[in-house]
Amino acid sequence: MASLIQQMTSATKIQNNKMKNSRGFTLIEILVALTIMATIFAAVTFSTRDDTWLEMQDESEKFRDILIDLTDHSSFRQTSYGIYITETGYWWLERSEVSQNEETGDPIFAWTPIENERFQNNEFEDIYIFELKIDDSQVALLPTFPNKVEELEVGLEEIEDNAIYTDSFNSSASDDETGIIPHIYIDLNGELSNAFDIRIIEDNDNFEQQPITYQILSDGFNRPEITRILEGDI
Repeated sequence: MASLIQQMTSATKIQNNKMKNSRGFTLIEILVALTIMATIFAAVTFSTRDDTWLEMQDESEKFRDILIDLTDHSSFRQTSYGIYITETGYWWLERSEVSQNEETGDPIFAWTPIENERFQNNEFEDIYIFELKIDDSQVALLPTFPNKVEELEVGLEEIEDNAIYTDSFNSSASDDETGIIPHIYIDLNGELSNAFDIRIIEDNDNFEQQPITYQILSDGFNRPEITRILEGDI
């Protein structure tokens, strides 16, 4: 009889242990797990944002440094340089003779992209959005760099009715120039044509986060300054 009681007690303990081991998670355990997951997610998010800050700062500094180099070299090389801004990037241009007037024999000049690796690969579709003000006037930008004069003219027709744009698109071109005209140019004395305000904005679909923004600003006389725009300053 005693042996039977011991067997029954033993079986009860085993059953209780099985029930203990097979029980579900407690509310505290679930909360702890969620907290750990949230902490990991936040750490990854902040790390990614930090990387974006650094990448945008590097791009802004690259733009500034090239602009400074071109202002220093324009008078030495007696070459005018320009910058053409689009919604998704920017292009460095140089003014050079491309042909001659058939009637007068005078040279005809055009602004063409600089053929040097340092000045290329500046398109950032789905990465950054660019905005431009010249002398405090908002400039309506084309989506991409126009490869043909016809594309530029079509783009101008689309934006003329509903946006402000500067005369640097067309009316600043002299009679001896043809094709695309830069928004900002550097003359033979190394001086900038205009004051400008360029914004490089993170192309961010997350509406809960303020897009990262960098500003490249110049009064037209001094070298451009780079500022990181914080939330509430835009």
